[in-house]
Amino acid sequence: MYIKLLRSFLFLAFIVTPALAQDALTPEKAELIGRFAELTKGNKTTFKVDVSLDHIKANMIALVDKDPELTEPQKEVLRKTAEESFARLTDTAMRTLNGSNVLNKLGLQVVTDVYNAAFTEAELKELVTFFEGPLGQRALTFMSTSRATIERIFKEKMQAKMIEISQPIVTAELDKLQEQIKKAKTPQ
Repeated sequence: MYIKLLRSFLFLAFIVTPALAQDALTPEKAELIGRFAELTKGNKTTFKVDVSLDHIKANMIALVDKDPELTEPQKEVLRKTAEESFARLTDTAMRTLNGSNVLNKLGLQVVTDVYNAAFTEAELKELVTFFEGPLGQRALTFMSTSRATIERIFKEKMQAKMIEISQPIVTAELDKLQEQIKKAKTPQ
């Protein structure tokens, strides 16, 4: 039984490992990733922490609420103290992370890891060559402005479509409401 399990594990490791492997991050590839990220503004991403720590707040308040020796007035005061403590903790943690270079370094490392996993060194050479050329530059300019244009046009078209879809429903519902109002005014 253990032999079968070991064989299965080795077989899976043999099959899966090449699929998970990526090109080694050579200095040349790292430099290409840096150039590609710079061209595509992948290195200009703003890395900001927006993490919920509400579970910590809940634990702090539960610590107060579950104490059987505290009176309700004491618990009220201590709940407020726990909330104030949580606010200080959250503020300090967020200021530390957002104000430090830790997030930027981590973010750039993630960019490098993602690009490293997505592209071979040869592909990165082709991409850099393309994006440094005139058509690539034009594509980059277009991509940087197209998202806002697409979102604006989509919003306009979506609003028109919502009006088109909802108008008959709104009319029918208003008619029903007016009928109900009429019934309410009619003596029974």
